[in-house]
Amino acid sequence: MTIGIVTLQLIDQMHNIINILKAINIRLLMSEKLKERVLSSLRKVYDPELGRSIVDLNMVKNIVVDKDGKVTIEMTLTTPFCPLMNLILAMAKRAAEEVEGVSEAKVKVVGFELPSI
Repeated sequence: MTIGIVTLQLIDQMHNIINILKAINIRLLMSEKLKERVLSSLRKVYDPELGRSIVDLNMVKNIVVDKDGKVTIEMTLTTPFCPLMNLILAMAKRAAEEVEGVSEAKVKVVGFELPSI
């Protein structure tokens, strides 16, 4: 009889673990979809001097989405003295904030390099 009770308890624990894993998987999928939508929105942001999308120029290096919909865009610029840096960063932030599901966005400069043209 105790073996049967232990077995039922183990099965119940396994069901709980499976439900937790499903919830984690759903959050990860939602996070990836939100990331894709943010990247798509960032395609509308053009470097004013180069006339091309910051995504096409490979300036967007990473997009991090947390469980609350807060987005951090990690990107590079061409030079630390870029005269339009504030404009480009503001446009990227605004583009991310326009995406449904984004509760907050920030842009972080992670380096400087010549863009892929």
